[in-house]
Amino acid sequence: MSSSLQGCDASVLLDGNDEWGKSWKVPLGRRDGLVANKAGANLSLPAPFEGVNTIIGKFDAVGLNVTDVVALSGAHTIGLAKCANFNQRLFDFAGTGSPDSTMESSMVSDLQKLCPLTDDGNKTTVLDRNSADLFDNHYFQNLYIAT
Repeated sequence: MSSSLQGCDASVLLDGNDEWGKSWKVPLGRRDGLVANKAGANLSLPAPFEGVNTIIGKFDAVGLNVTDVVALSGAHTIGLAKCANFNQRLFDFAGTGSPDSTMESSMVSDLQKLCPLTDDGNKTTVLDRNSADLFDNHYFQNLYIAT
């Protein structure tokens, strides 16, 4: 596997390197739209801070269901998160001046060390601390433990 792999998306299939085994030509470009719509994407796509009911609603609006939410969420067992996307939960959740009380305290402490407020905002950390390089069910186990 390529040591430069940083996430889990379809772009890994475009790699022309034969270390993946059998190769094939992949035509690039999409034919399902002619216009990019940033505002529409921001409104329609789930944001990292949205709750599960909002995410399910956004999937439902485009004909997807809870099974699709679970499958696509599970892909987050591999990859990285930018500290800037969740720092507010570590230091000043909802303007309280304190971390998010629903987070495990040892995780908050670890993440505060990895993602200090003095960081430039580009630092990243793994999505699944228990098995960062494995596609497994730890993401779901972590969600279950948190409930």
